[in-house]
Amino acid sequence: MAEKVVVKKTLEKKERRIYGEILQKKWGVTCSLSVSRFGRQTLKVLSRMTRENIPALPVHDSVICQARHEGFLRQVMVEEYQKVMGFEPVIG
Repeated sequence: MAEKVVVKKTLEKKERRIYGEILQKKWGVTCSLSVSRFGRQTLKVLSRMTRENIPALPVHDSVICQARHEGFLRQVMVEEYQKVMGFEPVIG
């Protein structure tokens, strides 16, 4: 039985469908997404991680992945944040 991941935020139908299909196909996870502007940024991070075949899951305002991929995840998060905000974030 697949786990269900629920992200509470607003997303375009197409983006929800595509990401949901990727999660289901690669990792057998059923995903229900509705995401805000911040959520779209998170979705872009998750999509990039998925393209690299690196499992990553959103948890509230964070993204988790295997420890060995932490550096790449941070890089992706910074790049996506800069695209939206125009400056580099401070990540704790």
